[in-house]
Amino acid sequence: SLAAPVACGALALLQQKHPDWSAARLIETLYQSSGAPSPPEESAHGARLLRIDVALGVSGEAEIRLDGLDDGAAVDDSLVVSGSVFGSAVRGWRVRVRPAGSGPSQADNIGDWRTIHQETRRAALDETLASLYVGDQPETTWVVRVEALGLDQVLAFRERRVRIDHSSPVISGLEGFSVLSVDPVTGAAGYGMRVTASANEPVFGRLTFITPPPLPPGESRFGATPQFQPQVSSTTPIMGIDQPLGPGGWEWYATYLNDAGLRASILSSITIPPVTPQHPVRRGAPDAATYLPVLLDLDGDGRLDLVGESRQRSGAFYGDLRAWRYDVQSQVFAESWRSEIRGIPQDSGDFDGDGRMDLLVLALQKAQVYTSRMPGGFPNFKLVEIDEGWAATFIPAASGEGLDIVTSFNTEIRIFRRDQGDAVLDQSLMNPSNGLNNISPAIVRLNDDDGGVGLATVDGDGDLLIARRVADGRFAWRQTLRLGPGFLGDLAATDLDGDGRSELAVIEAI
Repeated sequence: SLAAPVACGALALLQQKHPDWSAARLIETLYQSSGAPSPPEESAHGARLLRIDVALGVSGEAEIRLDGLDDGAAVDDSLVVSGSVFGSAVRGWRVRVRPAGSGPSQADNIGDWRTIHQETRRAALDETLASLYVGDQPETTWVVRVEALGLDQVLAFRERRVRIDHSSPVISGLEGFSVLSVDPVTGAAGYGMRVTASANEPVFGRLTFITPPPLPPGESRFGATPQFQPQVSSTTPIMGIDQPLGPGGWEWYATYLNDAGLRASILSSITIPPVTPQHPVRRGAPDAATYLPVLLDLDGDGRLDLVGESRQRSGAFYGDLRAWRYDVQSQVFAESWRSEIRGIPQDSGDFDGDGRMDLLVLALQKAQVYTSRMPGGFPNFKLVEIDEGWAATFIPAASGEGLDIVTSFNTEIRIFRRDQGDAVLDQSLMNPSNGLNNISPAIVRLNDDDGGVGLATVDGDGDLLIARRVADGRFAWRQTLRLGPGFLGDLAATDLDGDGRSELAVIEAI
């Protein structure tokens, strides 16, 4: 009869001392201090650890991360642990670590155990804990132990062995394939393989392709696959295969090796689209006399000349321009002009408004305009050169006399206007479509029956793009039509039925 008032008084004093404690904790503390066992409803048997998830990050700091914060995700310089603990008698939890070879894990107070965090006010693993620096330790395998605590005992625990390899290279920031070359004969871009990585230390690299697309019988996959080579040791190693890869899906396996012989490996995949010409494809066999001939009135005499590019000189990307004129009497073409200009003829017209025909030439990422210095002469004098644009075509000037120049540059159509004897950028039209959206200089002019001017091209993944010049003289996109990867950029426009409007033809690869 006296025990109840004494217990109530002790409970009241304990509550004044710890106003933030729950009633269950106050009662258990009172029972523990009196030597009595814990009430059955507060039994330690109710404590259980649902899980411990461990994920390895970069070497150095070993950080414990728990529920609510990127469950199980690796973070830089850390060891990540997440878990949950439940039970009515749980008063807190503790995280310990020890090297794996230091003795039985059952011994709670073994000297090799290192407590890296302890919390006695919470009963759930829901916050980031303290860190343990393991980067300079010789041990690579550790035991991580999470314990559910009562007032003075471990109620339950779970362990996980974790290997911390703080010497292995860490690789991040991988990039995939890129254009390696442009074929000087066909003008096609070669999609080889370039893998660029970012490492935390100098590493060597090896690149292996494991699932190439089917090849015809007798054809080999590659030449030599790059092996571990000292000259590629770097914190930003670049590996690649120079032989162009065919279109389709490829898987590749990159392995990196540091000076200690430890490796990091990454498996990834790429999809290579159909090859996209970077400038109009040269037609004709490699030993033909000319490539991509066009009919142009070069000297303004009203008769068309056949203008083409001669065979390339040794080491030159383009051949010299030549012209042939058709002789009606002999019914053959005879050479009428031989120049030192190297490039591909694209268009002719009166660019500067002086009444003489000018020639638009495509060179390596350039647009050049050549003119003659006398009436009736051939265009041998360079009038204008644009460095950042592949020449495409002339179009009527938006204002005044002369012509504007249309070029392509990466994912843009660029229009240049004449300004005091030079060409200045007037407008850039960014490709409005998604995907592989490079635009080649295969851009054609469209005519409307009302005298309007339009432009049409096919981009790198087969989207037909059509723009039209609007009232202010600038161009705006009018239509985008998905054709598909079989359409690689060749197209033409002309008025087939005489109604004043251009019809458009595109060529599909077979």
